[in-house]
Amino acid sequence: MSELEEGKLISLWIFGMITMSIGFWIAGSVEMALGATQVSYASALIVAFLLISFTGLAWISVMVDVIRG
Repeated sequence: MSELEEGKLISLWIFGMITMSIGFWIAGSVEMALGATQVSYASALIVAFLLISFTGLAWISVMVDVIRG
């Protein structure tokens, strides 16, 4: 398995920060209000969870590559 280039590592780290920010923003601002269905509420929470999970995966892959490097 080849090591990631330094530019790709930085890009993956920054992309993880962006997806974490968007995920927390969605999770923090979603609420059951007038006009929001349970499906749309649950969908927003699932999207936020997936974005935050992707952040973890991106940062773990960066850390593994840094440790191996």
